[in-house]
Amino acid sequence: MDKTKIAAYLAELIAVGDEPMCLSCHCYLNVLRQVRDDIGARGLEDLPESALLDTVMARSEVAQPHDCLGCDPCLPVAPFNELNELFRQPVGESPNCSCPGDCSTKTDSATAPPPIDTTWPPLPGNYRVLDPNAQGTICTLSSVDLFEAVAVAAPTGVAIVGSMVTENLGIERLVGNLVTSPAVSWLLLCGLDSKGHRAGESLLALSRNGVDSEMRVVGASGQRARLQNLTLAEIEAFRRRVSLIPHVGVMDPSEVLAIASTIEVSSDVSREGSATIVVRQLVERVSGFPVSPRDPAGYFVIDVLSELKALRLEHYANDHRLTAVLEGENARDLYIAAIRKELLSQLDHAAYLGRELGRAEDAMRSGRHFTQDE
Repeated sequence: MDKTKIAAYLAELIAVGDEPMCLSCHCYLNVLRQVRDDIGARGLEDLPESALLDTVMARSEVAQPHDCLGCDPCLPVAPFNELNELFRQPVGESPNCSCPGDCSTKTDSATAPPPIDTTWPPLPGNYRVLDPNAQGTICTLSSVDLFEAVAVAAPTGVAIVGSMVTENLGIERLVGNLVTSPAVSWLLLCGLDSKGHRAGESLLALSRNGVDSEMRVVGASGQRARLQNLTLAEIEAFRRRVSLIPHVGVMDPSEVLAIASTIEVSSDVSREGSATIVVRQLVERVSGFPVSPRDPAGYFVIDVLSELKALRLEHYANDHRLTAVLEGENARDLYIAAIRKELLSQLDHAAYLGRELGRAEDAMRSGRHFTQDE
């Protein structure tokens, strides 16, 4: 595994956070989280860029993330694709494993996650549940206004209405939710497809073609349609049990409702004897963590220099001796400088610094008062 290339693409991905609209985008934050998981799974936390990734993640999380705007090009896509190529070899079980039998359905009792909450649907997302016992589902793709209008109309025979904009995490959550219901048998796709991501086209390709040995959707038009968080069993259950009804481009709520009312329900769907899929979730509820001991490298004091439109970062040793004073026009320059000057030694301290500098920069640009640790 080429650590030099990984570090270079990580740096490129981190730099995308300099764009305010990217930093506050759910799509970018999800990419950062996925890459963070990949780094952890491969034991690459020693890379300096790993700490920077944690810092920009912290900044993104406090930047009031908005839904993906469908920018073309989507800046995180290129470095993310390159990292996926470098991380191509799966960790643990592989879809093209040569072991006897169907390993996609096996679990190791020693490592299996604990039982999950059976409340349906199990995964979060931008959706509204109407009738959990119904067979129909409606996805308005990137058209959020259409989603709201259809959900308010509450058509009969529809279990859930939602939107979807990304060709990886969006599809994973949609599939994961639908296959956990033995009642769902059809999915109506409508609204506008997400520009660049082409989540709708990718979902249709998944239904027709499935995935290859690397969990990439065969024939998908989306640039990163790789479903790393689904098993082959979940994907095949979706392809077998859910019929896709494509009406992409239909934007009139009344027309969507009319189409949904003409879809015939299947008489074969029954809760009795249904082989319901249980989606794997790596959910760990965390709370009450004690505050980490003081960073041996020292602590920071952050000020906003409003008249200069600048930020000031002072570093003190734990004996309160001033060791460095940095000034800059944005949070990124300051936290990178602090890391490179080895002014901190703990990852949670780096995350804290990124969060507080991000708040300070927002206050500086908006003219609001900034109080550290407020």
